[in-house]
Amino acid sequence: MNCNSVVINRIVFKLHPPGNHKTDYVYNGQYFETPEEQMTAEILTCMGIRFMHHVNFVFYKKPNDRQPVIWCPDFVLEQPFLWQGAPHNGAVLVGMELKRSKLGGRPKILSHALLRAHNINIILLNNEQLLPYYDRKELPLRVVA
Repeated sequence: MNCNSVVINRIVFKLHPPGNHKTDYVYNGQYFETPEEQMTAEILTCMGIRFMHHVNFVFYKKPNDRQPVIWCPDFVLEQPFLWQGAPHNGAVLVGMELKRSKLGGRPKILSHALLRAHNINIILLNNEQLLPYYDRKELPLRVVA
């Protein structure tokens, strides 16, 4: 992981260029689009976990597709972590996508497709699942040995 790209499974993925818009959600001088993103940035920083916000993943949703898709999950972590506890107990993850409430639809489809295409697991969390961890300032993450 460096300032503008990350290598996962020997593939280089570039950081999404920052936009010019400002939001009400700021932490450590970095702007976030939602309160869930800001809360997660606070938790990860308190835990000492480095992350990148919005990395471009380019991949095919299905093996026979002619056109790749681009997806920028909210967080990509410095290394793989094991999630220990609800709602993703036992999942080895590389990143997180955060939603206010609904977790289905496009993010779920893209998460599964990225896992199939490059063996990169991005978990989906909503506000309700995130809030208990925010109060403790700790996610149930353990370094994968």
